[in-house]
Amino acid sequence: SEPAEAMLEVVLSASSPHALIEATPAWTETWGHAAGSPLAALCGEGTCAHTRGLIEEALRTGQTAAFRMLTYSANGSPILAAVEARPLAARAGAKDCGRASLLFVPESGHLAPVTVSIAPTSTASAAAAMAASLPWPEACKGLSLPDGRSFEWLFQNDPSLCGLPCIATEPRSPWRIVAVSPAWCDATGFTAAEAVGETCQLLQRPETCRIALAALRKACEERTPLVLRLLNQDRQGVAFCNFLRVAPVQRAGTSEPACLVGLMTREELVAVPGAEG
Repeated sequence: SEPAEAMLEVVLSASSPHALIEATPAWTETWGHAAGSPLAALCGEGTCAHTRGLIEEALRTGQTAAFRMLTYSANGSPILAAVEARPLAARAGAKDCGRASLLFVPESGHLAPVTVSIAPTSTASAAAAMAASLPWPEACKGLSLPDGRSFEWLFQNDPSLCGLPCIATEPRSPWRIVAVSPAWCDATGFTAAEAVGETCQLLQRPETCRIALAALRKACEERTPLVLRLLNQDRQGVAFCNFLRVAPVQRAGTSEPACLVGLMTREELVAVPGAEG
């Protein structure tokens, strides 16, 4: 059957690159991609590669499957949504081997996609938002901890970290937290006493991308700088997107690692106006 106008549905070719054939007006109004756009146009840097691969496999093999994924509109706005892939019969005379649809499905009676936007609530978080544009591998090259100085001293005096939401962990697994900045406490709701001694799992959610976590673990093991986004939650259980920059910190004058430091920017998940319909 053809997609109903009120539904948030797009019909794609079942064969790669899964070009967009048609979409309902409601879907087009929200996502804005034109006919002929490939499935890849709906994906971006925050889309879980594993989830994207599963959707492509479902489309290619004619399976029905449901996922939650971060998608992107034509103007680059990220939209988190529940997505159901299902096969459709091929049209007579069609060149492609078949069609499939992506139906954006409500999880609790209505569809409420969300868009990521930075919503600073303090001077520190505003500074963190601006710091997101820094070339991180270059900015973190000089990070070092002088003898006799605390991790808190690093947060207060290093120009790359001063006044920003920062966390320091042990340089080795399990990377327990050894210090947090006041701005980090403001951003997450956890006090220093609650965070120190724990691992960063206290911020994780069941939906946090496993691929992103594996990349983070690899960077920590190899002590290499990394920039990525993670779905996290604060002390109250409120989900947010964490634009995270991680880097090793050396002990001054040595090659010995002192800690790993993470600089976060909290990006709020805000409901798209009118999305609940």
